[in-house]
Order: sequence, then C-alpha cells, then structure tokens
Amino acid sequence: MNTFTAIQPGEPFKHKGFGNPWLTNIHEVTAPEAISLWPNSPVWWALMAVLLMWALRCAYKRYRHWQKNSYRREALHQLKSLQRRSKSTVISAHDLREIPKLIRTIAIISKGRDTIVPLTGSQWLAAINTELQQAGKAAIDDTFLQLGYLPDERLQGLPPQQLIPLLASLATWVLIHRGEPC
Repeated sequence: MNTFTAIQPGEPFKHKGFGNPWLTNIHEVTAPEAISLWPNSPVWWALMAVLLMWALRCAYKRYRHWQKNSYRREALHQLKSLQRRSKSTVISAHDLREIPKLIRTIAIISKGRDTIVPLTGSQWLAAINTELQQAGKAAIDDTFLQLGYLPDERLQGLPPQQLIPLLASLATWVLIHRGEPC
C-alpha cells in the first residue's frame, strides 16, 4: 500500500529515487515582510501634523465664510420666493414694502451703519446701481424707491413685467455686493 504524505513548504522531498537529487536540499525562499504604509520617520509624522493643521484651518475658514454669508443666503431665498410668486399671483403690499428694508439691512450688515445710513433717495439708488454697473449688470429704476411709499392699490397694481426685472436685479446685487474687508 502506497501512502502519500503532504509536504510542508520549506521541507525537502524525502522519497529516494524521485526527482532531481541536486534539488533535494534546496529550501524555498521566503518573501520579505510587507512594507508598512504607516510612516516610520518622525519627519513624516511632523509633515502629517502640518497637513492636518492646514486642512483644519482651511475647513474653519470656509465655515466662517459660510457663516458670514448667511444673511446673503436668506435674502436670496426671500427674493427668489417673491420672484416665483410674482409670476403666478399678485404679491401683497406688505411683502413689497419689505423689499427696500431687506436690501437696506443687507447693505448695513455688509458695509456698516456709518456708510449706509446717510444714503437716502437717489444717493441710495446710485450706490446700488454703481455696484451693479461695475459688475456689468442692469441698473434698477425708481420703482425700488417707491416700494416703501406707494399706496396699497398702486403697489398691488404693479405689473409683473416691472417687478420681475427689479427683483432679478436686486437678487444680482445681493450676490455681487462687497462688504468691508475682513
């Protein structure tokens, strides 16, 4: 009866007369240890720490920028909502009266009270139009100034052809205006 025994790696074949006798004492070469992906040198650890601090700083600055622009996102949301409603229904006089307040609030938040409060009437309109024209956008007309003072009947009678471009220009101004340097 012939029994077969399993050969373990690195163990020579022990049956006499089988195979090449020169190869009986050769052992299999073992592979080297796997190269670790973890850094071994303190320089790599320092570099990783610097990169981590840089990434955290960038994330923090981006978060602060996002926080500082929350007023802009909220104003854009309100203006876009009014734009959508003006296409399908009549906007209430109350909502139309809130537009100049909203724009003035945005300007005060971004440029400071001392700069914006003295601007009234045509000076205020010119300040807004200057920023729009510097960006190559269409200027807004006197309708913006009248929104706060027209009677309810005339406000609700404003045609969408007049309101939609006004709201679009104001939304553009909200996007492009620049505040004081931080």
